[in-house]
Amino acid sequence: MKITTVNFKATLNSEDNIGSIKKILLKHAKSDLVVFPEACVQGYMPFLEQESIKYYLESAINLTNTTSIRFLQEIKAIAAKNNQVIVLGAIERDDSLGYGQMFDSAYIILPDKTHYVYRKTHLATNEPYFLFPGNSLEVFQTPVGKIGVLICYDKCFSEAAKTLALKGAEIIIIISAWAYTDVHQNNDQKINDQSKNIFDIYDQVRAVENQCLVVVSNQVGVNQNKSLEFLGSSKIIAPSGKILGQIDDKLGELTIEVDLVASLIEERVLNLNALNIIKNRRPDIYQ
Repeated sequence: MKITTVNFKATLNSEDNIGSIKKILLKHAKSDLVVFPEACVQGYMPFLEQESIKYYLESAINLTNTTSIRFLQEIKAIAAKNNQVIVLGAIERDDSLGYGQMFDSAYIILPDKTHYVYRKTHLATNEPYFLFPGNSLEVFQTPVGKIGVLICYDKCFSEAAKTLALKGAEIIIIISAWAYTDVHQNNDQKINDQSKNIFDIYDQVRAVENQCLVVVSNQVGVNQNKSLEFLGSSKIIAPSGKILGQIDDKLGELTIEVDLVASLIEERVLNLNALNIIKNRRPDIYQ
């Protein structure tokens, strides 16, 4: 299986972002799985202003909106043509639950032109002021394997990833808009940045503690109001916790060939004297 993960620079212009997404998909037409970061369709907005929230309301994926329907149809057509699974982050609006109700969501688009949606369950910083949390952690059956998705702050909670593993996830996809501690640091400061170190540690731990393949996609670059510098560090991690490939904090894509079944067998059956972390759990004593 060929997997591509993307360090993506999103702006607060959904048309420009969609154009960039399509170009990357064209470039990686032979990948079986392509992963884009959190809020890559609209850009990530950590600040609260009336105009910014209005932009989200107008640009959010809304299945009663012809522009949203057309965008999803176009991405689904690409997935069908390339016979690939595409995961991308977007702000979603669902007026059926209440006017203007928005979620930070991931769309899992399949080659048969169907799709799943995961809604971020753990909201951070200012997000609860204009977004609603999702209420479920699901594993989705896809042609590339059983996929669970976490969005950014979700990965800070070991219970979330463990829930996906217990539900049978083989691949945990983590999409983020995760930033350095400060904007415009020099290279030495970035290497030792606490936010960057935590970001990378969580990714490896989530892989090894659940013996799942982990695919990480993050935004990169300074945002439009220069309040955040997203740190990139998109990566693919084996079930053993070994980093198979990683991008730094530059724009770009990483593509790696992975034998999913072999990697799962190696970690869950052959390695560590055949210790199977999921099988050997003792939930009877964890409370």
